Amino acid sequence: MNPFERLGLAASADEREIKRAYARELRRTRPDEDPVGFQDLHDAYQHCLAYAEHRRHVGEDEDDSGLEPEHESDESGQADAPRVDAPPTDPADTADAASAYRDDRPSSPPRDDDEHEAFDGRAFLDELLARANRHDPAALDRWLLELEPLYSLDLKHALRAPVAHALALADPPLSSESVRTIAVFFALDSVGPQDDWLQEQVHHARRRAEAADEFEQTVALMQSPRVRPVDRMLMRELLGPFVPWRRVLIALVAMLPTRLMSLWSSLQRIDPQLATTRLDPDSVDFWVRATDRHRIDVRRALLAAARIVLYPLLLLGFFAAFGPRNSLLGDLPRVWFIGGAAWLLLACLRMLLPLLPKDGDPGVLSYRDRPLVSVTALGVVGLFLAPLATDLTALCIVGMAAIWMIARGVGRIYRTVWAIFAGLVVAVCLPDCFAILFGTPAEQLRAPPDAWLPLYLLAGVATPILQDLHYASLHRTDLRTAREQASWLRPLLVVAALLLIVRGVLSA
Repeated sequence: MNPFERLGLAASADEREIKRAYARELRRTRPDEDPVGFQDLHDAYQHCLAYAEHRRHVGEDEDDSGLEPEHESDESGQADAPRVDAPPTDPADTADAASAYRDDRPSSPPRDDDEHEAFDGRAFLDELLARANRHDPAALDRWLLELEPLYSLDLKHALRAPVAHALALADPPLSSESVRTIAVFFALDSVGPQDDWLQEQVHHARRRAEAADEFEQTVALMQSPRVRPVDRMLMRELLGPFVPWRRVLIALVAMLPTRLMSLWSSLQRIDPQLATTRLDPDSVDFWVRATDRHRIDVRRALLAAARIVLYPLLLLGFFAAFGPRNSLLGDLPRVWFIGGAAWLLLACLRMLLPLLPKDGDPGVLSYRDRPLVSVTALGVVGLFLAPLATDLTALCIVGMAAIWMIARGVGRIYRTVWAIFAGLVVAVCLPDCFAILFGTPAEQLRAPPDAWLPLYLLAGVATPILQDLHYASLHRTDLRTAREQASWLRPLLVVAALLLIVRGVLSA
């Protein structure tokens, strides 16, 4: 089959028809699925373009079917054939294609020392990228100039496409100086508009090199004495390795976690790939979870608990040094309890914000979810009845629990009951544990006792509801799916068991 037959054309086809036929055949022959077939298609395309250009130059307008050269000897007129519009996507395949294109070209006259014929394009690309990463641009340029196979202009020309593609996909990205050195040597800095793909690869390589230089400059600046010590500490935390005292210090000092995430975001914007490879993944994952305000994570809860305990202790301890020590320090359990409850309420509200409808987004929370609407309505009625009738309030809350159990389904009723039980135990034990630990009478914290019963029940019933809302917020799904995916709340069950043990031991 001759090249024109491969493209389904007559020998009189012009360049426009050849390019259309090539684009049509590319849809059937992909380089990643059939590299051999793609190479044959590429060779046929180059031959047809060269033949059409030859006809245009000599002014032949008639059908030249009798002059069609066979495919085995079609390489004789391709010395100045135009470049292919879409070279192979894999740099190794492109290097092999360049080697095949070079090896099929006749050499005149034959040489005794035929070093080009054994040239390994894949190994050359690997060595080129390795030297570009290890050596300075001057040493890289000297190595290229001393490489004897590259004395052949034909070989250098054939390597332009695989080299450009390798530069665009280099991992890690090369420096701007290395990219410039390689581009000058292979004449990639002077590609014309007809080499659209080649131009795009060179532009992408230069853009990645500039981003890599900016990334390295930013990291070097944040580790230099020109910035404040706290900024150097934040940069070391992102780079790793893990240092316990440094992480604790950043977690306890206000605004430092936010500042650290701002630094991470700026590096992520410069080059996401380098930010993934250069920064410590464990450290980044810890701080992303600990500072995400739209989810309740164990790391974030521990960070908040440490601050709630430490900040009032430091403040009241300072005032206690100049005033009545016992009266101020005796209020610490109440302050901690109120602070923890306020943080939990605020965290739940922030978790619900992404679920609300906004700007054309229907959101997850809507009037269509009848169990949620019914539970919310009973909760509002119960809050209004709480100051008047505790029994009616408790009845409303029990109704909320029944509605959510039915909505979750019979297959998850045990998980729902245990979640309610765990939330109820935690709510009941927390005031007693604070009272026992700090010597405050439990009756003082829970006075009047009847007023706390609806709050205990509400905390228990709200536990599975908040679990499903958290799943819906985290996975951006509807509440029906979240209820179907309800799992065991093992961490909360463990906390409830520990609180029961602590309460029993301390009250004994």
